[in-house]
Amino acid sequence: MNDKNLSLLSVRSIGSKLVKAGLIDSVSGANGGYMLGAQKKDISFLDVIHAIEGTASLFNCCLDGETECLI
Repeated sequence: MNDKNLSLLSVRSIGSKLVKAGLIDSVSGANGGYMLGAQKKDISFLDVIHAIEGTASLFNCCLDGETECLI
């Protein structure tokens, strides 16, 4: 499909998750596409990961302020 080997289905799936999270907006039509749904300074990498993968954390000890993490 492209030089990054992402299928159109994958892009649409990720796009719909980001739209649902309010991070991007979808514009229909011949000149449509995606655009940011918030200021880029207000969108963190974690926001994107949570939108795509969900909010369950594999690394809770790193997020809840514990001083020792066994990871």
